[in-house]
Amino acid sequence: MANLLADLARALEEGGAEIPAEGFLTATAHAAAAGLSVPQTGKILRAGVLAGKVERRNYRIRNGARVIPVPHYKVTL
Repeated sequence: MANLLADLARALEEGGAEIPAEGFLTATAHAAAAGLSVPQTGKILRAGVLAGKVERRNYRIRNGARVIPVPHYKVTL
């Protein structure tokens, strides 16, 4: 019971923010790693999702004072 209450308290403090799973990065992070622009990386990632080579999930992350859903991508090749 103590762990349940501690988990609830932590979740309320975070405001519903989630930690992305291993290997999931934003388009901005993929762009920085590849040395490409964010728009070009976004096009490549969307094409990869359609081809079944990239997995896409939305994670709620803190952006300043707000928690917003942000797409994260994992290349599965």
